[in-house]
Amino acid sequence: MGDFLSQITEWCRQTEARAEAVFRESAQRVIGEMQGRVPVDTGFLKSSLQVSTTAPVPADRSPAAGTAYPYNPTAATVAIAGAQIGDRLFASYSAVYAPRINYGFVGTDALGRTYNQSGRHFVELAVQRWPAIVNDVCRELQSRATGTP
Repeated sequence: MGDFLSQITEWCRQTEARAEAVFRESAQRVIGEMQGRVPVDTGFLKSSLQVSTTAPVPADRSPAAGTAYPYNPTAATVAIAGAQIGDRLFASYSAVYAPRINYGFVGTDALGRTYNQSGRHFVELAVQRWPAIVNDVCRELQSRATGTP
């Protein structure tokens, strides 16, 4: 009986580890899709991405004029690596203009600037790919585990 119990325990451990791997890799890829769709001028919008398990960040930061902002994906990777099954991951942009770029804006803003800007929908377009990304990750991890294509 002890051998059977240890086999079941090991199977459960491997199943949990595989589920976590699918969750983390899928989250990483969705964020990669999102970031790949972000329009880049100075890089501030792209570099303003923050990933958290507690809450989305407010879109309240503005860039400094004439500055380039490289994106470093390490912080997102670290946040995803620390997430557990059942956690919510919030990937949000702190750039004050992020909502305008993502959703679009027609009208005059609080500073008197007039816009007629279509949304780029980089968040929604990436998120709608979640089911396909999860399927791809599952297939790839299963292929690695079994050695079959």
